[in-house]
Amino acid sequence: MASGKTKYGVSEQAPMGWSELRDGLADHLPAGAIHLNKRFSQLQQHDDHVQLLFTDGTSAEAKIVVGADGCFSKIRQQTLGDGLPDFTGTVIWRARLSSSDLPKGESHFFLQGSMIATFYPISSDQYVWTVGAPVSCLEEVGLSAKTGPTGPKADVKGKLDAPEGNRGDAQGDGQVAKSVAAKADPADSQQETKDKAVATQAEQAQNGSSLSKAADLSASERCRKVWGNNAEIIKDIIDATDESTVLEHNMHVRHPDSLSQGFWGTGRVTLVGDAAHPMRPASGQGVNQALEDAVELAQAIQEGGLTQGSLRAYEASRIPRVQQILAAEMASGLKAYANRPPELPADLAAFKHAKARWEGTDNGAYEKWIMQKEFAPLKAQEAQMVGGHA
Repeated sequence: MASGKTKYGVSEQAPMGWSELRDGLADHLPAGAIHLNKRFSQLQQHDDHVQLLFTDGTSAEAKIVVGADGCFSKIRQQTLGDGLPDFTGTVIWRARLSSSDLPKGESHFFLQGSMIATFYPISSDQYVWTVGAPVSCLEEVGLSAKTGPTGPKADVKGKLDAPEGNRGDAQGDGQVAKSVAAKADPADSQQETKDKAVATQAEQAQNGSSLSKAADLSASERCRKVWGNNAEIIKDIIDATDESTVLEHNMHVRHPDSLSQGFWGTGRVTLVGDAAHPMRPASGQGVNQALEDAVELAQAIQEGGLTQGSLRAYEASRIPRVQQILAAEMASGLKAYANRPPELPADLAAFKHAKARWEGTDNGAYEKWIMQKEFAPLKAQEAQMVGGHA
């Protein structure tokens, strides 16, 4: 859900599907800027450029590289080498569906013990639903958390779809689900071997250490089993959803302290979005903060050019705000999945007030601070294409 202000012609909350947002952004790129079916292998930094190598043997050069390759960013691992994000202990199921039977334009929020379910509209007839549960809830019904998704991303239909079987985790980098093992080549240097091991860990964390067997329950069946007989409308929504579109994935985050070094890139490489700061979805800030990254990065480049100094200026500007948001989302998320007092109401509006009393905090100030972020206007400027790459 993207946030906006009335001065931009929308309310503070502007529901939008992933594919609509993605295609809307892609429509404004110059022809030839997007290259599909490319998988990043490694990068090599030089004084005045970065060389990118791909698994198909091709390469590209750029003055700067922006890693936007998700929670298990390979760009990050090769640039910072600071390990994988942390598993929060929460499993998420999500999907998108069209239905004329759901309450028009209504968002609903359901609490059951330490589980949470939501559904909300993203258009006149399109809804997104999610169910979240800690691993303990899965164990209670004889299930265990998987290490990767058990179905394709639900909201992937659009002009930029990858080929069937080449769809990634909602938090991942679009790799095909497969099991791989890092084998040290005698000719490899110690650093290359380490890089391979880290990349393998990331791929296994994202995609699962092994493919699901045919006898395994589908993501939809697992969700249905965990949610049980709670909130009939959620059961009906799960049943009404095409099983092949239900995604199950683990929630991974970076701790606010991971930003204490004051940068999330080196040299001519920086990061945006989940590659830089995967966070709990307590206030739906994932997409919003990625968009803020893009705006501030563009501002820094317009002021300082495609230089290392511009990338560090962008990071210095973003990190203090993102660090606060990471901390707030983490605290809120931990509370949300805790076992709530039985008197806490399941109605969303009442829940917000009761939750604030229960926690002894007022989220109003935080939400206001989030929404009141101002940006300097960007100059209208067409991207320059060099050698077929922006």
